[in-house]
Amino acid sequence: LSNFTEDQKWGDFYSVGLAVDLAKINLIKQIDQISMFKLRGSYGKVGNQISSSPYSLLGFTTNYNDLAAATYGGVNNPNLKWEVIKPLSVGIDAAFFKKRLKVTAEYYNKETTDLVFSQPLSLSQGLSSMDKNIGSLVNKGFEFDVNGEIFNTEDFYWSVGGNFSTLENEITKLYGGADIVSGSTILREGEGVGTYYMRKWAGVDATNGNALWYVNGIDGETTSNYNNAQLAVQGSNFSKKYGGINTRVSYKGFSLDALATFGFGGKVINDWANYTSSDGQYSYNYAGSTDQLDFWTPTNTGAANPKPIYGNTTLSNRISTRYLSKTDYFRLSNIKIGYKFT
Repeated sequence: LSNFTEDQKWGDFYSVGLAVDLAKINLIKQIDQISMFKLRGSYGKVGNQISSSPYSLLGFTTNYNDLAAATYGGVNNPNLKWEVIKPLSVGIDAAFFKKRLKVTAEYYNKETTDLVFSQPLSLSQGLSSMDKNIGSLVNKGFEFDVNGEIFNTEDFYWSVGGNFSTLENEITKLYGGADIVSGSTILREGEGVGTYYMRKWAGVDATNGNALWYVNGIDGETTSNYNNAQLAVQGSNFSKKYGGINTRVSYKGFSLDALATFGFGGKVINDWANYTSSDGQYSYNYAGSTDQLDFWTPTNTGAANPKPIYGNTTLSNRISTRYLSKTDYFRLSNIKIGYKFT
């Protein structure tokens, strides 16, 4: 079966681009230090085929009371259509000193319309959600790339390069402007995809060892009642800034290549901490984290974890920023040493 019904199979898509190398103009061509100075831009409209199905299907793989049974496999939606991506890119590609130094700078703005999201349904209808073209989002940012040859002789070569990118992801339209909450994440106009939505952990009450959360989900007043704390946006799982640094060194037959990467601004949730840092709820079912050893006692009032309670029912191990961590990193991703026999 097609992913689209007969009336939605076709779309009109296009792209245009323009580039000019100013280094080939006579006025600049006379400057020996400039090898290339290209200005470029492009725009288009691209169709993104979806994996969702527009059909209402029945599955006959279920047994009910030893009799064959059918289950729903989707909601009929003949209006399901292509997601449309409109990428805009404007950049500069430059090279200097006989192309020993190369620089690229680019701005991108990628708008996606008719985005397919799962719209929640009442379970009384038989299914919990259906896929519809109900959203729009924008990915935009800057990309920079620099590569330079510091030494380039017959016996010795050394080059250094790096790239840096920024990402701003924003949902600009949802069906009816309504939020879509799924587990610990939310789709909300003005926020990005992968935005965390949960209560904010406020630590441990030093006087009695109870867990605390911020009432408004941000700061200020705290409460030891999980249900009295509000849900709030708590960051995203996407890095806002990321890139890499590379170098290559060679001397006669020996060579060294290294690559380091980095990313900043993202967060990740540890779902399993609900079990491994349960403050006593799952003591006999799951091996606990060693982090749990720092728990509140009358002589350890500054502990990181609440007082443990057998069969813990305080909800202290429910999802909150207690289990949310930054994903900032800088790591040596690859290093290679070689020798070339001649």
